[in-house]
Amino acid sequence: MNLSRISIPAGRVTVSGLTYTPDAAPRLCVVLAHGYTSSKASMDILAAYLCGRGYGCVTFDFRGHKLGGSTGTLDSMADAIEDLRSAAQFGMGHFGLHSCVLVGHSMGALVGFGVAADDPRVAAVAAIATGPKPSAAFTSVAGAAMLAQRAAYVDGAEPQRLLEQMDVLADAVERFGNRPALFVAARGDVLVRADRLREMALRAGPRAEFVEIDGSHLEAPDRARGAVANWLDRWAQ
Repeated sequence: MNLSRISIPAGRVTVSGLTYTPDAAPRLCVVLAHGYTSSKASMDILAAYLCGRGYGCVTFDFRGHKLGGSTGTLDSMADAIEDLRSAAQFGMGHFGLHSCVLVGHSMGALVGFGVAADDPRVAAVAAIATGPKPSAAFTSVAGAAMLAQRAAYVDGAEPQRLLEQMDVLADAVERFGNRPALFVAARGDVLVRADRLREMALRAGPRAEFVEIDGSHLEAPDRARGAVANWLDRWAQ
């Protein structure tokens, strides 16, 4: 595997990322999008594992996220969509492919469906530990405590405003069409119940699949690597 740093123009900002290039010609271009307040580092184990299975991968930092290296502030979810769209465009060019798969955790999964709804080059989407109404997830005691602790990790709009915009993005699953989709729920997730993720899968079309894994919300990207790789292997022949 070859691991390289990249800088991607995305409108008025520069998105920082990494490419994971397998030794042989990549089977697919897979672009991985992290969750709110996190960074591309949270998707590293999954990206490296998929690269070892022959998939060319791109990870990146959404703008405004202080743990990452991208510039700018996250003022709306339209900004996040622009970042992921730019990373996908870069990845397809880098690997010389005309389509890509989006794999997202939490916020990153919702942004993935927002991008896929208007871009037929997105061949499939895998959604890890996300739900149909993110704003509701943070009304619980655990969710409110987590948000209070982590809100300072992002420069930009108020968290509640962004969460409400994520609620709207969740409706994009109904415009996904007849493309493969994978929904992965973590049994120990205190933010997103498995039944809520299953509900999204039912709205995403006839080729959507649902699986459960062990682990918490934050552990889900690492714990999902086998499920995501096996799903890719089944239809990427």
